[in-house]
Amino acid sequence: MKKRDIFLLLGAIAIVTFLWMAPEETTAPVPRDETHESFYEIAAKEGRKAAEASCTDCHNEEMVPFSENHPTTFRCLFCHKLQ
Repeated sequence: MKKRDIFLLLGAIAIVTFLWMAPEETTAPVPRDETHESFYEIAAKEGRKAAEASCTDCHNEEMVPFSENHPTTFRCLFCHKLQ
């Protein structure tokens, strides 16, 4: 084996180890219910970005407030996956 092969192998092992040790996903997925059904339809027809635009219609300070440590709200589907 050449030196570069060993480095490539060690790099691959490091990447696999890093991914293996990643924490479990703890963010709740977008529910598949009556309330969110239109959201799924928009995502299927127009894409995820178009669907994200309607999240703050309900998820805001008046209706369904975010927790204190919730990040910015413009990329909902980055963390909250569709089922």
